[in-house]
Amino acid sequence: MVDPSKFFEHGRVPCPKCGRVNDLGSGEALYHASLATPCSHCGFLFLDHLDRQMKTLMEMTAKDPEWGKLLRSGRLDVIKQRLDELVPLPKEAAVTNEPRKLSEIMKEMSETLLRNPGGVPSSEAAHVALFFANVAWNEGVGLDHAREGYRNVWETIEAENPALWNEFKSSDVNAMIDELIRYKKAHYPDDRRRILTCGIPDGKVRVEWLNPAAPGVDAKWEMQLYGLVRTGRKGEAIRFLQETRRMTRKEATKRVAQAAAELGMR
Repeated sequence: MVDPSKFFEHGRVPCPKCGRVNDLGSGEALYHASLATPCSHCGFLFLDHLDRQMKTLMEMTAKDPEWGKLLRSGRLDVIKQRLDELVPLPKEAAVTNEPRKLSEIMKEMSETLLRNPGGVPSSEAAHVALFFANVAWNEGVGLDHAREGYRNVWETIEAENPALWNEFKSSDVNAMIDELIRYKKAHYPDDRRRILTCGIPDGKVRVEWLNPAAPGVDAKWEMQLYGLVRTGRKGEAIRFLQETRRMTRKEATKRVAQAAAELGMR
């Protein structure tokens, strides 16, 4: 297998789309990084593009002796030029101002916790890693103490499969969540979306989220309201509004209906 760290010193990889350098910290970190890692500047999946070029390099080296000679002699500039011709940037790689899908980001973040990011984790490990990414993201946007309120979730999963921690780089839950918060702040510092639900219902990561809270709106209060509505507890949501905003039942019912409509619920 060709080690991409041979081409990029100390894990510093220029994005082929925008040209800005992405610093992954080390060659080893680059080798084990998720292919879903986006450029921190333009969002292009530069490691996925690099992986396709590395696979092409292996194919060409296996069937053309000239490529092997170039590789052994260190002619990396020539190799890179040829790879750019054989594996050009996709036409749809135009820079966009649209934020990345949170489902992609959650998958990317959760994989950083696993011993084998490119492998297929057990269902329990995948769910727990994703859950930690969810908690870290919400704490990263100011929803403090999210982890304490949901500790019973991963403890329940752990009870069903205690060996799941063997799939993680660590068994220190708080340290892993703290690591993910740092990752979020480093890679997505301006993304203030709040995650309402996050899971793997049909084998694919799915995320429902709320926009950043409007000025003057209590973000935690709003998350609690929408959480009650999303889980079908509309009666509790109505009482919550009556108790916290002194609304009449009619006013609270109307506000709950509005929240349900915003979430695409009847």
